[in-house]
Amino acid sequence: MSYCVNCGVELDRSLKHCPLCSTPVINPNETEDTTVLPTYPIENAVTVVRKIRRLSAILVSTVLLTALVLCPLCDYVITDRLTWSLYVIPSVLFVWLCAVPPILIRRNPFLICMTLDFAAAIIYLPVMNLLTTPRVNWFMEISLPILGYLFVVFVIFGSLPKKNVLWQIALGFVLAGGLCMMIEYLVRSFLSKTIDFIWSVPVLISCIGMALLLVIISRIAKLSSVRKRLHI
Repeated sequence: MSYCVNCGVELDRSLKHCPLCSTPVINPNETEDTTVLPTYPIENAVTVVRKIRRLSAILVSTVLLTALVLCPLCDYVITDRLTWSLYVIPSVLFVWLCAVPPILIRRNPFLICMTLDFAAAIIYLPVMNLLTTPRVNWFMEISLPILGYLFVVFVIFGSLPKKNVLWQIALGFVLAGGLCMMIEYLVRSFLSKTIDFIWSVPVLISCIGMALLLVIISRIAKLSSVRKRLHI
């Protein structure tokens, strides 16, 4: 058994370099044994992660495909036609589109996955609207505007630089308050055809107050760092 001449760590006979400090292993008194297997895996860690991701995607797809096949089959056997399975089929497809692409996509996963998720929601919700309440178009009047607002919010946060976290949280509070007002406006105009803000106004005021507090904290933190640097 050899030891590293630089850091002293114990070395295996198959090693050519020290695993701790990468110093070349040279031992003239010990012949090289080519039959000894390397201690550490030869396979790259990136390759291992890709294989795990691919296996996870295959596993999730297999489970969802099983449900996609068995549910309509059981429904047809029991009721002689497709009834409740019509709700299961689009739901399974929606879950697959939301779960599998994030596992496989490696470049710009956030924006691409968000785009795919919103596209899946835009396809899934009208189908459920037609299946549940075909005479009431709640998708166009409520769901679609909310989805568009959320998509714009996620695109904004995905493109912002990750420098000042407090400013981003403050912006999130303001946008959350705007979302509450939008939801109340859409729901009230859909149900009673009246525009009246009741619960969303206090929520918006609270969100704006929290955002201003975070902005003030961020400014104070910058001032204190400047004072420390100037030794004031």
